[in-house]
Order: sequence, then structure tokens, then C-alpha cells
Amino acid sequence: MQLKFEAWEKAPEYDISGNTITATHNGQSEIIDLSGFPEGAKWQEGELEVITSLNSSNIVKNVFHDGELHVILCQEVPSIGHWRESDWIDANDYEKGELYIKEVSNEG
Repeated sequence: MQLKFEAWEKAPEYDISGNTITATHNGQSEIIDLSGFPEGAKWQEGELEVITSLNSSNIVKNVFHDGELHVILCQEVPSIGHWRESDWIDANDYEKGELYIKEVSNEG
């Protein structure tokens, strides 16, 4: 599974095992099992409502399967500023607590 992160005001922390994502925010957790997400499928807005909010925070922004599962997750911005999404990473390389979104410099 490949992961990308987008900057959001509120977002949970994640534990990832295989194609299962556990999102935790404000002491509540939600398990998202994407192991049955079919090849060639693309998530459409509203189809996965149960995985788009947890205590008013965003979890999954998008999912598609093009021979490999790709998931775009929301990551909470740590400070005011301008942020951009991360590059794609392999889920096996994901480290909980690491900041994957990137701050955009205001210089030049």
C-alpha cells in the first residue's frame, strides 16, 4: 500500500498494519480495513463516509487501486503556515508521529 498525506487543521494519528489503518483522535479510534478494496476501483466522495470523520477530524481523503492500493490520509498541521502534501511512501516505511506534510517556505 502506498500512502500520501495532505495537510488538515484536524487529523488523527495512525497505526498501519498491512491494508488496515487504525485512526486515533481525542481518545477514540476507528479501524479502516481496505483489504477488500478491489483493483481498478476509485473512492468516490460520500461512498466511504464512515472513514471520513472521527470526532470532526478528517481521516481518509482518497483511495484508489491501480494494481497497488493508494491511500491519501489527512495529517494535522503542527503550526500556522503554508503546507503541501507529502510524496508517496510505502506503508511499510510509515513511522507513527513523523511529519510527512511539508511546510512551504515564505522565502523567495
